[in-house]
Amino acid sequence: MAGKFFVAPADKNYFLARWARIHGFGDEFYWQSLQAIEKYLKASLVVNDITAKRYGHQITRLFEKHLDLFENETIRKFKKPKDVHSRYWDNETVPSFIKRINIQGDPDSRYGMVSWYHTPNDLFKLDQLVFRIRRLTVGLDWIIGLDWEVDEEFSKYNGNTLRKLIVDYPYHQIRPVINLPRYPTNLAGNALSDVLHAWNFSFVRDLEDLEKPAPSTVAPSIGPFENSYIYLLWEYIHHEGSKDDPYIVDGIKWLTGHVSLGKPTEDAFISRLAQLARMQKPPSFNGEDG
Repeated sequence: MAGKFFVAPADKNYFLARWARIHGFGDEFYWQSLQAIEKYLKASLVVNDITAKRYGHQITRLFEKHLDLFENETIRKFKKPKDVHSRYWDNETVPSFIKRINIQGDPDSRYGMVSWYHTPNDLFKLDQLVFRIRRLTVGLDWIIGLDWEVDEEFSKYNGNTLRKLIVDYPYHQIRPVINLPRYPTNLAGNALSDVLHAWNFSFVRDLEDLEKPAPSTVAPSIGPFENSYIYLLWEYIHHEGSKDDPYIVDGIKWLTGHVSLGKPTEDAFISRLAQLARMQKPPSFNGEDG
């Protein structure tokens, strides 16, 4: 659940942050970085049974709680890559970097209400931060081989907790690799501005933009779709068999206690739990023939 709610969306935010920085969209880099860091940090907490509801979007507070939980196993300082020249590197602390992302990635930055500035090593620091936090979006006490599968080279850890593997291999990415589409980068054309004009019948630049073949990502014959996980869970708990599912009550209690779903959604799930409880309660009888 944490992987689907937090890690997978964070992976997309992280990719888009890198794309934005590489292509010169500064404010968008900080916005996407903030989104990615927030989701990775929340995932690292909820899988270890710590609620993420009370922290909102404040990644500085989330990181403080993350540090309390993982202590020396998480990132404590940045390390200059050997191929980065010293003039492009400063010794900014991890909390300071996160605070800067928190400020410059604030939603108000998208309306020109927050100042932002680049430093030459922002991207390299984001990479280190994401790598170290993402690998900790697993339960420290999960049992390897039972709760979590590892690569064959780590099969000797079967039966141990993930905590031991994390400590022994501080730079092993325990989560599966980031899964992204493998489309070519020049679908619209060789210039970044082509993305604005390709197949744009409203903002026409020249006929070439309209005449070149469009990839399936623009107009697929069968449109892709994906159901909301909350929707699927809501549908499931309204099936007759859900009242006999031993995991459903504890699962929904965990979900509403650890993840911010929005008050209407949360209230609806809690109300449904109460209905399920009444359905499971044996009927009471009155009278001699009862």
